[in-house]
Amino acid sequence: MEPTDPTTKQRRFTGLRSLMAQLRPGSPQTLLSNSRFQSKNLLLFIALFAVVGSVLIFRSFAAGTSTISGIAFKDLNRNGVMDVGEEPMADQILYLMGSDESFIAGVASDSAGRYTFSGIADGNYIVRYSSSSWEQIWEQWVPTTTPTIKPERALSLSGSATVDFGWRPIIWSTDLANPISSFTAADGLRVQSYNDVVTAQEIDAALRQGTLIGKEAATVTIRFAQNASSYCATTSGGSFTATCYISYRSWLQDGDMTLFHEYGHAWEGFYSHRSGDSDLAGYLAARGLTGDPRLGSSHAWSMLETIAEDYRQLFGSANAATGEQENREIPLAKDVPGLREYLSGEFMTGTSSTLSAPTNLTATPSLSPEGPTVQLNWTASTGTVSRYDIYRSTTGTTPTKIGYLNNPSTTYYDGSNLTYNTQYSYYVKAVASDGTTTSSASNTVTVTTPNPDTTKPSAPSGLMSTGTTTTSISLQWLAATDNVGVKEYRIYQDGTRKTLTSLKGTATGTNFTVTGLKSNTSHTFYVTAVDAAGNESLPSKTLSVKTKR
Repeated sequence: MEPTDPTTKQRRFTGLRSLMAQLRPGSPQTLLSNSRFQSKNLLLFIALFAVVGSVLIFRSFAAGTSTISGIAFKDLNRNGVMDVGEEPMADQILYLMGSDESFIAGVASDSAGRYTFSGIADGNYIVRYSSSSWEQIWEQWVPTTTPTIKPERALSLSGSATVDFGWRPIIWSTDLANPISSFTAADGLRVQSYNDVVTAQEIDAALRQGTLIGKEAATVTIRFAQNASSYCATTSGGSFTATCYISYRSWLQDGDMTLFHEYGHAWEGFYSHRSGDSDLAGYLAARGLTGDPRLGSSHAWSMLETIAEDYRQLFGSANAATGEQENREIPLAKDVPGLREYLSGEFMTGTSSTLSAPTNLTATPSLSPEGPTVQLNWTASTGTVSRYDIYRSTTGTTPTKIGYLNNPSTTYYDGSNLTYNTQYSYYVKAVASDGTTTSSASNTVTVTTPNPDTTKPSAPSGLMSTGTTTTSISLQWLAATDNVGVKEYRIYQDGTRKTLTSLKGTATGTNFTVTGLKSNTSHTFYVTAVDAAGNESLPSKTLSVKTKR
């Protein structure tokens, strides 16, 4: 939002017509955003004034007999009156504007600092310093005779009126550790001002005109008029802090628009840091920008700039909310359904009414060689789900989170430190894409883990060969039985029935092919069955088979 420095624009004037085109304002914007004069152009303007008179009327208006006059001067004692010894300000260009901001006329102050608009009808007007004159002095001088720090006065004219423009020198501090004024609010927000035009407490009061200041305030420092640029610097190591710099020029040009935009960066940084959602996935979903390939392609398409703009528009003061949105390719924040509610609710609090709880949770206990296990299944939640958090408790204990499962999976196996013949209760919560927003809990299910399984399966029977080659032998057998269930079969080659050495492989079915053998060689095989608890059966009968030549 920074206006261009006047030295970066070079213009040449070629006659009175060109000069007039430069002098008159092109649109009713703030003064510092109008065209700038270079010193040589101002000298040309003064010379032309000597030729055409002390008043240039650029637009016709209703003739009358009333006048507006005044004097521009250096008000060193700040009393709003030109006293003896105070210096007049010559060659200051002033505009007469209608109450609707329409341009009427322009004049220049004479060597005594005086100017006059004459021959005008009674009515409502604005007398305003031109941007070309204000641009020359805004860093050193501030008005003492106007209602605000902008050099303009509105008036209702009847006959004649006096509008003086007194200016006093601005006091600045260039020492970061010694601002002109400081203020710490009750919520911890710290404000420092480095000139005596706008106090730290005035900046704080301006920010309080917004509608959304929360816990982030205690982490934020605002430095006003300390830097020529406006920006917000954040740190997020062990804790989050933000320092927002608001330039004096931006304040003159746009009022509190920049203040709310930069504070929006601090506000966003605090809550995204707290949730760990640096990608702002939840915000992008609420804004309708998830996966948009234009994100990050320019300053306007930065997601951080976009959310700061949304903060300014949705939660800034009446003035801040009116500022034009930088990214014109997306809807205004106020036109995005649910965005205000998301940013002031779920984004800050981590709670959501739109994320439904998982339903139909079931739990099935079983045994494994490592001990009891419980399989959980549920029906997925609705909403933007990132993961599911699983909670477990035993009788008389508080449920604790034991793990999570990334969306869209809805089956979880719990084998973590379970004991036999113990009652466990489970429930599941959905977690949104911001990483902290959770749904309400699912239904709670309670199961009892089984006792240890010490029963071995029966030995496989009917072991036979179904084919041989020079390097392989295919085996087949009849299924074993178990009180719980057979998990797998183990195939042994060239061992003894007492030691069951030389394990060749495992199979979940009832056939297996042993490969990598030598031709015309005899081999001995047997098979055992193993259940989920790791109980291994006795071996099947031995089978001897010879590979082909």
